[in-house]
Amino acid sequence: MKVGIQLYSVKDMIAKDPVAAFERVAQIGYKCWEVCQLYGRTDIPYNYGLQMPPQKAKAFVASLGVTVVGSHLTYDQTKDEGYLEDYLAYMEEIGCKAAGLGSAYFPYLDLDGLKAQCALFHRVGERCRAHGMKFYYHNHFHEFQRFGGRTVYQLLMENTDPDLVWFELDTYWAMRAGMDPKQVLRDHAGRILFIHQKDFPKDFRSPANLYDYAVDPHANLDRAALRGVSEPDGFAEVGTGCMDIQGILDAANAAGVQCAILEQDRTALTEEESITISMNAFRRYAGLEWN
Repeated sequence: MKVGIQLYSVKDMIAKDPVAAFERVAQIGYKCWEVCQLYGRTDIPYNYGLQMPPQKAKAFVASLGVTVVGSHLTYDQTKDEGYLEDYLAYMEEIGCKAAGLGSAYFPYLDLDGLKAQCALFHRVGERCRAHGMKFYYHNHFHEFQRFGGRTVYQLLMENTDPDLVWFELDTYWAMRAGMDPKQVLRDHAGRILFIHQKDFPKDFRSPANLYDYAVDPHANLDRAALRGVSEPDGFAEVGTGCMDIQGILDAANAAGVQCAILEQDRTALTEEESITISMNAFRRYAGLEWN
């Protein structure tokens, strides 16, 4: 399994000077990239993640020895046929292997609504396949809300075609929903394309499981609920917190995961310091490939 980075981890560096940011990320050692658009910015040409025309972007990442393994779309963008086609054409041109949905929301106990979203995922999966790419879904904590005896995550697995819809398990957010990420990987081996990895601070002031104190498990969980629990100091660099990262990497390898991708949602450090600490930690773990 290779090591990668979700470029959201260096979003401020990118906003300041994208080329310098990309070059520094490669120098630190991240050669598998999940590219990230700068959300809400309508003033940036080619704001698909690299901010340059596709032929230039293709040559640029090749010069850095980088492979673009994935990319993120918003939910609204998956429903915008024109945008989606432009996006996928760009990603295909730069050699991107997969396109992912960063998040969706599922009103409590609305199984019909959930199945309708799965139908949308199928359509996007078909569009991705036509461009030689895979489509995947990235979770936060709310996908582990229970609709009766099943989590939303289980229902998404059960109601999507494994040939069209893959998953990217964010192990931190699964843990914050009271799940054991290792067990989630074991339960869904063969369906999880990537993992997102960060860490949870040791001796944090609140329990790890958000459903124990911050989130009503019977409420409609939406973007506002996610923002409400994304505490600035609730994230740690890889290897500095309390997550069983070696165990997670072992389970991910056994489950056929292709890439362990750093996604540092927030940090008290500079972004460069943060991703350097995580890279140094990754180099100490077993089961990772560097070529």
